Amino acid sequence: SPIPLSNPPGMTKVPDGLVRPPQNTVVNNLQQLGFSVTVMQENSDTVAKGSVTRVDPASGTSVQQRSAITIYVSQGKKQVQVPTTIVLGTTTYAQAQEILKGFTITTTNQNPNATDIVTAMSPSGGQTVDEGPTITLTTKAASGSGDTTTPPGTHTSSGN
Repeated sequence: SPIPLSNPPGMTKVPDGLVRPPQNTVVNNLQQLGFSVTVMQENSDTVAKGSVTRVDPASGTSVQQRSAITIYVSQGKKQVQVPTTIVLGTTTYAQAQEILKGFTITTTNQNPNATDIVTAMSPSGGQTVDEGPTITLTTKAASGSGDTTTPPGTHTSSGN
């Protein structure tokens, strides 16, 4: 019977269906087809941890039989650590905004002032979270700031 001419002699194609299955499935399939496999890790926002994000050379590429194929396996979303430099009860809202540049910040208070003091933070400093988290700050007015009018019924006396 005639030999199919889809691949030149000694060549084969990288199979389809390698992206998204679990690492072990892809490695086993490629090894059964005679490929040698190198596994690399990378972060992915869209592919589940432990599943293949991409292959190199790509599916459909003609390669020498027994070629090496690199598969890239998802480590899940990139992880970041929440800064530990915000001191609850001391750090002002303005300082916290500077420290948390690159994070999305929400507050439990409607319109915090720059001088308000941060009393709580979620997630808390030092926690490892998926990249791009929203940090929620609880603030309270700093003592001595805000309303500077003299309360009713009190008078300041100048020694007369």
